[in-house]
This record gives sequence, structure tokens and C-alpha cells, in this order.
Amino acid sequence: MRFCRSAGFTLIEIMVALGITAFGITAVVKVVGNSADMVEELETRMLAGWVASNRMSELRLDRRLPSIGSRSDRVEMGGRTWRYQQVLENTDDPDIYKVEITVYLDDDGNEYPLSNLLGFLARREITEVRTAP
Repeated sequence: MRFCRSAGFTLIEIMVALGITAFGITAVVKVVGNSADMVEELETRMLAGWVASNRMSELRLDRRLPSIGSRSDRVEMGGRTWRYQQVLENTDDPDIYKVEITVYLDDDGNEYPLSNLLGFLARREITEVRTAP
């Protein structure tokens, strides 16, 4: 009796091929998941930068110098609540004030800043100086 050898894959070969395929699919799913997390983080940082930029624009458009020192407030943007801290200081030049605005995401209670903006206000932009309350 002659044994006829079939021209197909053995069970071992099929198992190895399935293992390699499963490993590849797992790697692709992990990369896609990491990309989604990065997109969310970039969106959060971009919105935080806009919050800081908007606050600086508000200071310039107000044309009144806020009191020297630190101030915090909350704002809504992009469906989220943001907390910013604004620090206004004198500089060596009496006609220029330094403003530093740091933005935090208020929703999660996280204390690391998402955006930090450093800017300057010139006295010619200011028509009135506010006094501390």
C-alpha cells in the first residue's frame, strides 16, 4: 500500500502562521490606541494654549493694567473648564510689565501646567492703572 502525501499545510504550520498574525494584529491595535491617546493630549495642550493666548489678548484689549501680583480664575473653552494663573510683575523698564500665564485643566484636579505663556505689556497699551482691592 502506498501512502499518498497531500499538498497542504500541517497543523504546526497553521498554528505558527496564526501566532504571527495575532502578534501583528496586536501590534497594530496598540499603535492605533497610542495614536488616539496622543491626539487627545495634543488637543488638550492646543486648547490650553488658546486659553493662555485669549487671556493675554484680553489684557491687551482691556487697556487697564491689572494689579501687580498673582491672580487665578476659571474659564470655559472647548467644553472643558480651565484654570489659569496670571502673574504680573514690573520689569527693569518702568514702561514694560511682564505677564506670565499658566493654564491647567480644572476638570481632573491635575497640578501640572498644560500651557505657559510669557508676554509683556507696554505702558503705551495701558490707559488706566488699577489699584489692588
